[in-house]
Amino acid sequence: MKLPINGFLLGLIVSIGAAWIFPDIGARGGILKSEITTKLGVLAIFFFQGVLLPTEKLKKDILEWKLHLFVQIFNFIVIPLLAFSLVNLFAEYIEPELRIGFLFLSILPTTISTAVLFSSLAGGNVGGAIFNTSLSNILGVFIVPTCSAWLLSSTTGQSIPLGPLLAKIVVLILLPMIVGQAFRPFLKDLAQSYKKGIGRFNMGMIFYMLYVAFCGSVKSGVWKEQGLSIVMSSLIISVILLMIAKGLAFGGIKLLKFNHPVGITAFFCASQKTLAAGVPMATSIFTTFNNSINAPELSLVLLPLMCYHPLQILIGGFLISFLKKANPLS
Repeated sequence: MKLPINGFLLGLIVSIGAAWIFPDIGARGGILKSEITTKLGVLAIFFFQGVLLPTEKLKKDILEWKLHLFVQIFNFIVIPLLAFSLVNLFAEYIEPELRIGFLFLSILPTTISTAVLFSSLAGGNVGGAIFNTSLSNILGVFIVPTCSAWLLSSTTGQSIPLGPLLAKIVVLILLPMIVGQAFRPFLKDLAQSYKKGIGRFNMGMIFYMLYVAFCGSVKSGVWKEQGLSIVMSSLIISVILLMIAKGLAFGGIKLLKFNHPVGITAFFCASQKTLAAGVPMATSIFTTFNNSINAPELSLVLLPLMCYHPLQILIGGFLISFLKKANPLS
């Protein structure tokens, strides 16, 4: 199996390197007009997600209620509680922005394409994977901004009005998804034939948003203050978070005695977090109040997600053959 990890890491290096060399171009007020182009990118990403989201299959697989409850509770409750415990345990070693980044990472929905692909390759319940990844991302549109507003309020000590944030999320994320779903009957065959191209476009926009985020932090001198230590802290805690999450998911599946295909799907869907939706969501949420509160630096908030994402692909790809042959979840 060819994993996209090398391409992701290359794109990540190029994005950060370009921001380091050309910060003025991507910063607010630069020639790329990032305050406008990033919003257009978010609109495009979630429109395509709406077109490609197979919600008509949700009815077909709704009866696997134990699987659905396990995945959604694990994704939106267990992992956030685990992340909260870890950031408090390591509080003296990590910066406040990084703590917010890990908590933001923990409330994100699961991946769509990767969780379905891994489930399929390992002999899992593909229909259940499609149902849960779709449901998780729909729920995430409401859960992520609501929890993020609470995070900002509790960390800045200022009251965060949820109304403007939800209004922005509705316009930039929910509305494009609804429009995409409305056009899905007419565009799904065309979109499916160009799925790889759409995927490349979406990933390109994500790298662009990362570039813009790092342009702002380079100009403000954040990385001169933080240095390499914050990257190492993020990487180490990401490894710990991912390994404990995988272990708890494995134990929960054994405890609930899922059959093997359902257990495979539960394992991959429960512990993964989406970069494809996470970056545009963070871009939309954490830039909303930049002028009114002391909002955390976006690049630092995204750092845990940037560490967690390649790790989950690497470990997931390694576990596919083991789970398929050893049948340890039965």
